[in-house]
Amino acid sequence: RYAGVIETPCRQSPVVIDRTLGGAPANERITYTLNQRSDGKLGLNQATTYYRDAACAERLVKMQQSIGETSTVAFDGDVTLSVNGQPVTAQRVTLVYEYVDDFFNLQLFSFVGLYAGSCWQTDHVECPWRLNGKTLTQKDLWWTDGTTVQFGQLDSIGADGYPTALDPNRVGTFTTP
Repeated sequence: RYAGVIETPCRQSPVVIDRTLGGAPANERITYTLNQRSDGKLGLNQATTYYRDAACAERLVKMQQSIGETSTVAFDGDVTLSVNGQPVTAQRVTLVYEYVDDFFNLQLFSFVGLYAGSCWQTDHVECPWRLNGKTLTQKDLWWTDGTTVQFGQLDSIGADGYPTALDPNRVGTFTTP
């Protein structure tokens, strides 16, 4: 159901500040490429690209995540939720990321609280920590109408670690191969 490409709209980044704009938030676009695997999971390639402008045309830096067969999306069951007052069946998913970085122009921006325990120095030219080679796991909710994918609300996490609602602001355009 989700094999294909999901691309989020250009938006202000909650984690990257562009120092060339006096510390204003950079803009970002996330592209997920999902491929069907024989084990029922999806292979995952995620690229987050940060931009200087609101049209996402002037690239600052690209963070390439989740390249390889070990980065996956596993489907953990369905849950019934409401979208625009209508009941829909969303999927609980577990994303396992194996990170590979492609950082450059590091002096132009800084991350703010991207992950607990990670922080960027104000005058950095090189990243004081790297995600390369690390594996991280994230639980989420996904729902698609065939042309868009809506993701879970990250400030509404249940005791089981999954979001309890869909977020109308976390939506991406979906295209199948």
